[in-house]
This record gives sequence, structure tokens and C-alpha cells, in this order.
Amino acid sequence: MKTYLCMLGRDPKLSLLELIAYCNRKNIEYTLLNQTKLLAHITTNKPINVEELGGIIKIAEPTSIKQLIPSSNKITFSLTLIDSKNILDELRAFWKEQNVKALQKFAQMRDIPPSKAKNLDFDLIVFRNILYKVTSISNPKEYRERDEKRPSFDPKKVISIRLAKILINLSEAKNEITDPFCGTGTILQEALLMGYRVIGIDLFIDDARKNIEWLGKNYRNKTKFLQGDVTKVLSQMQSVEAIVTEPYMGPYYKKLPSEQEAQRTIKELIPLYTNFFTALHPKIKGKVVILLPRIRTYMKTFTLPINEILQKTGFEIVSPLPSIKLPLEYEKRHSKIERSIYILEAKRKA
Repeated sequence: MKTYLCMLGRDPKLSLLELIAYCNRKNIEYTLLNQTKLLAHITTNKPINVEELGGIIKIAEPTSIKQLIPSSNKITFSLTLIDSKNILDELRAFWKEQNVKALQKFAQMRDIPPSKAKNLDFDLIVFRNILYKVTSISNPKEYRERDEKRPSFDPKKVISIRLAKILINLSEAKNEITDPFCGTGTILQEALLMGYRVIGIDLFIDDARKNIEWLGKNYRNKTKFLQGDVTKVLSQMQSVEAIVTEPYMGPYYKKLPSEQEAQRTIKELIPLYTNFFTALHPKIKGKVVILLPRIRTYMKTFTLPINEILQKTGFEIVSPLPSIKLPLEYEKRHSKIERSIYILEAKRKA
């Protein structure tokens, strides 16, 4: 078993849930030793790949001062102390013995972002008086480029690549991901890059098809598009392994809607979601990971009667980690509609 510190992203509970679901998906045996708002302290029997995770910023492994032998005589480093004693003097003494000039950077920061950490020779963390060295870092610049260079991209209408990866991991799917409201295909794209077969369903699929073709011809034989009303399409499918989706959430608001507008949108969405879950129930084999709307107005927030919908359609809320209850709220910057993340399973008759 190997020990890791996994630095959690801006939504710590969501990042931790993803990490546990990822271990389940990859058949990784794990023990969650400790958790804070910054990190998860975990042991596993297989490596954790930060590139397959959307909510984990960095992964660090145990080391010792004598293992930190620099490759040049000038280095930069950071030292983050979490519930630990300061070992800075010991580090400086060791590097002085090696005739190395060491410059500490970001001394006042406990959470050094990936863009800054990537330029360091050593990104070090002390937790419970054990020294860890960051060995892998997420690459938000790569995500941004992959997002914005696609043929069809509208930042106001798409979920982020980071969130797409999180949702896919939460599904714990093994082979195939279906997005029944695929839009421009962000979830399909990331699922393909993670090794899945994908099925995209929507009334309009041209944008998603263009983006998947842009991704590369190697992914065409792993992608299937079904155009049409989702309830009709689902009725024709034999089964669905897992659903990962952000469905239609109502009209795009340039400003906060009035209470009457919010109520009208909720009223319009109830039959859409009810019909969707009803059609999905006999087909779904695994989990449904879905974003559902919360519509803010100046005075209050309006939500769907989701418990009634789930009870009526035969679904229940589940969580990879019982200590974290769902749904989790997720706020997309500059959006007038907030989102709640649900993980669902179909209840089966005994």
C-alpha cells in the first residue's frame, strides 16, 4: 500500500467524493486516513492518476530531506505546513551541504495553485510531521485550451472540463457513458479521453458531432449519436450502463429572473424531468449523475420538488461516501442558475 496526500479543489466535498468514486471505479483498495479542507490523506494498493481526476489539484508522496537532491546548484521550492512542525532550517542546512542556493517561494500560501507550483523544483508539504513531495499536478491550462479550441464552444452554455471529469468519475461506470442532453459534447469528449465508449442524445447533435470529430478520428468508432426526444430514444434502447448529464435547465437569463419567471421555469421543467426519469428507470443499470437547477431571484431561490419526482419515478439518492450527503451545491461563475449535483440509482422491486 502507498500513502498519498491528495490536495482537494475549490469544492472539497465534491473533490473527496470524486476521489473515493474513482478508487471504486478503478478497483483500487483504499483507506482514507485523514481529511481536511485542503487534502485527503489516503493509502491505496494502486497508483492514483491526477490526469484522470477533475477535482484533485496535486498529489504528493512521502519523502525525506536526504532524498531531495537537486539537479542544479540553484533551486526554488515551496514548503506548506499543515498541522506540523517547521522543518525549514533542516532543509536549508541540507542544501547548504550540497552547495545549493535554495530560494523559498510562496512562503505565506497554504494552497499554491498548479500554475505556480509547476515552475518549482520542489513543492513540499509537511503533514503530521511527515515530509511529502508533490509528484503530479493537474494542468488547468491544458483544460482551457482543449475547451476553447473546439469548433463549437460557448462558455455561457457548457460545463467545464474539470466538472465533466468529476461527474464521470462519480458515475463509477466501467465501460460506457451516456449523456442524454449532450449539447456540445463536453461530457462525451472527456469520457472518450478517459477510455469510455459514449452515446450522445439530443434534439440537435451537430455541435457535439463537430467537437468529437475535432478530437480525432480514433474516437469515431467509440461514439454513437442518437438524435431526437430523449424519452422516445430511451424507449428504443435495450439498456444504459450509466448516465452523466446536465439537462436543459430553462431559458438563459441575462439578469436575475423575477419570482414569476422562476416559478414558470420550474413548472415547465417538472414534466420534462419526470418523463425523463420514468423512461430511464427500466433501462438504467448503474448510476445517474445529474446536475439539477436552483433558480435564484432577488429575494429567494426556487428549486424542483425533486424528492417527489424521484419517489414517483423510482429513483433514490446515493453517495460513495456516507459521511457526505447529497445533493452538493455547485455554483458556476456568473450564472443566474445554480446547480445541485445528484447521484441516483433506480430502486428495484424485491
